[in-house]
Formats: sequence, C-alpha cells, structure tokens
Amino acid sequence: TLSSAAQKAASKILRFNVNNYDILETCRKVYISDIQNDGSFLVTGDRLYSSDGKNRSETFHILFKSSAAESGNSNYSAAASVTQDYLNEYSFLYQLSNMKGLSAVRTGNLVTMRTTDPAWKLDLLIDLGEK
Repeated sequence: TLSSAAQKAASKILRFNVNNYDILETCRKVYISDIQNDGSFLVTGDRLYSSDGKNRSETFHILFKSSAAESGNSNYSAAASVTQDYLNEYSFLYQLSNMKGLSAVRTGNLVTMRTTDPAWKLDLLIDLGEK
C-alpha cells in the first residue's frame, strides 16, 4: 500500500502569465511548501529567461498568508520578492515584487491570484495537491 504522503498529489503551478507572457515556461524549478497550521504557504522558483539578447536568471518567492474567509473560500494576502543575477527592472517578477496589496483566493485545492490593472495582467493558478 502507498503511504498517505505518496498518495497526495504534488503541488504545482498550473498557470503563471503576465500580459499573456508565459512565466511558467521560463521556470526551471518550482517549489511549494506544505500548508502551515495558520494556512500560509510559500511558492518559490528559479527562472532562466532571455532579455536584451542575454540569458538572465532570477529566483522568486511568493508568500501567501491566510486572511479572513468569505463564502467557504480561503483568502490570502500575498507578497513577492525576487533575487536577480543583476538588476532588471523590466522583469515581470521584479515588477510583481514591487506591488502592494496583492491578494489570492483558494477554492478547494486551487489558489488563484489575479491583478486588475489593465496594463499589467497577472494570472497565477496554483494546485496545492490536496483533495
């Protein structure tokens, strides 16, 4: 028989787009922490992408902290940070790390984070791997 840990599906990012650019396609590794007792979890990853004809690398961290729930959904406040090989202010993840007031909603095993700015459209969908 499989252990309960082996039966649990692995957490993963299903969609990570900014302005129709597929961030997920440039991620080499992504890690998602277990959900903590207070409901919070961390998503982190390493990216390799091209900018100005050069290969660039960066590591991002997005912390989701649980906040009050509405209508059976869990809500999160979110904060992002990024570490770059050298400063690239045009990086979408650098821009995300400078945003305040980010929020996300959990329904079942899925967490979605979106922005409402028409000039900067984030669509992040995370499967927490829980049933």
